Amino acid sequence: MAKVPRPLLTWHDSPGRLSRADSRYSPEAFFRMKAEYMAGEVGRVALNAHERLGGKPLHLWIWGAGRPTRTRAAHLESHGLKIAGYIDVDAKKTGKSVGGVPVIAPAELPPPGEILVLGYVSSRGARELIRGELARRRYAEGRDSLMCARGHTPLDFRRRWLNWTHA
Repeated sequence: MAKVPRPLLTWHDSPGRLSRADSRYSPEAFFRMKAEYMAGEVGRVALNAHERLGGKPLHLWIWGAGRPTRTRAAHLESHGLKIAGYIDVDAKKTGKSVGGVPVIAPAELPPPGEILVLGYVSSRGARELIRGELARRRYAEGRDSLMCARGHTPLDFRRRWLNWTHA
């Protein structure tokens, strides 16, 4: 194998390209579309939990109470899902309610099997930290939790997480 001495293709990625300029390609459009799929997954998990819970409903909790997370998770409601509450590591948010539902700290999570947690925080590294905390509490991904976002935003979440875990 050898390196070809000249470019074989010059890619022009203009700022006007649809995937960069059209709102149909925005992150929010992605989350609107993804909500339908997530609603189906929540339905699958709830159906499997129905017998285990003795017919009681499986309550849906969203990890992350910040405005971007709430906006993205709100798309689930258009698919018939009701958000029971939010989980957040930011002490300024916990103990309060947002949109009429409570915000709790991770330490207040009930035992696994009673709720379904959807991880919607998109800060870089948040997915791994949330997964780790849920695993530590014996929440099984796919049964007790589902991850719904990948992180590409600033590391402010990591700072709040470290403050929470070392409090």
